[in-house]
Amino acid sequence: MSHPKSEVVLTDRQVYVSPQVRGCLNRQVDDDIVWYYGDRNYISFGTRVINNNYLVNKNGYGELVLIIKQISMGILGKYSCVNNKTKRKIKTVELKIIEKPSIVNHSNTTLMITEGSSVELWCEVESVIEYKIDWFLHNDRLDLPVGINGSRLTIVNITRHCSAIYRCFVTNAKGNNSVDFDVTVIPIPFKDHKYKYETTITSAVEQLVDV
Repeated sequence: MSHPKSEVVLTDRQVYVSPQVRGCLNRQVDDDIVWYYGDRNYISFGTRVINNNYLVNKNGYGELVLIIKQISMGILGKYSCVNNKTKRKIKTVELKIIEKPSIVNHSNTTLMITEGSSVELWCEVESVIEYKIDWFLHNDRLDLPVGINGSRLTIVNITRHCSAIYRCFVTNAKGNNSVDFDVTVIPIPFKDHKYKYETTITSAVEQLVDV
């Protein structure tokens, strides 16, 4: 049987006094109910705490409320409330920090592409909360939906005029991050253009002759 799980997301790395982790209903003897951190690092038995960084009080609903005195990086992680007698997990809470989004992976940042071919730029993002991705050409945001699919930007039949700096720009409520891609388009020599043009004309003439 799975147990309910909830998350408490902290707003930043600053210190906050007495945030409460609630919901451990005390229907059993108080001392049978324990709070622990991570893998069985015990915090309390009933309302008796064995770690001075915490307090446990009983509220008006009969719940044993875990109070964290000060928030720091060392107390982030999973907290569990368990009936120590039956070993039944009553509640699990995970404390996280909201940070600006991270770009954890991306395509090559320097690309040389032959004119007429296609290129795909992409960036892989990690964020605890909802984020948004915008693509920029130099410093101008690309509004055209064609070729833009979230974390990927596809340029089809690229021309020499597409040589530029492209940017994947990621934002969430906490901040932003970005990565630049330097795309250089290698022009097709003029004689190649002429050859393609002549080939097309010749093919059209041959079709007319066949008719």
